[in-house]
Amino acid sequence: MGTTPFFYTFETGDANSGLNLLPRPTNEQGVVPTYRVSDPAGSTDAVTRILRPENGPFGGFEDFKFQPQPEIIDFSVYNKFTLDVYIPSTNDFSGNLEPLVELILHDNVDGNFFQRWTIVAVTIDPSDFDSWVTVEFDGTMAISAADGTTLLPDNNTYDNYTLRFGGFGHVEQGEFFIRDFVPVMQ
Repeated sequence: MGTTPFFYTFETGDANSGLNLLPRPTNEQGVVPTYRVSDPAGSTDAVTRILRPENGPFGGFEDFKFQPQPEIIDFSVYNKFTLDVYIPSTNDFSGNLEPLVELILHDNVDGNFFQRWTIVAVTIDPSDFDSWVTVEFDGTMAISAADGTTLLPDNNTYDNYTLRFGGFGHVEQGEFFIRDFVPVMQ
């Protein structure tokens, strides 16, 4: 079996965490990632804490951003991913913050990437708060925002991944723990 590209463990925040996936520098992130934190479930694993800050720097569009890939990503092969997520029940979901995790696939042509992206969203059930769950982002039937018709497996323009926690368009704080962003091979 060959090496799997596009994975990231989120344990240490360095290049050894993933093959060809590197996070953008901390000052370019909308969220605050803290690497090497203790597992909130009590294991000895190192995980990453993602804090979506209150009144964050991007006006409700705070995301964890990876650096663009040097080549277009082949989504005919890489259109499903998993991510381990732990959502503390101490988050206040009574307002606009949602128990939502989104994988955003996009290009870096210009600052209007949001007009061309594909978003694959997963909502975590409240019964799964305070425990690790593996969410699957299945992009098989996801449609690009660019034209409203191109399915992700047929897309040949995207070169980047972004993760969003808690929804968008609001300035409420949220705390999430994550590990192991991995493609699911067909």
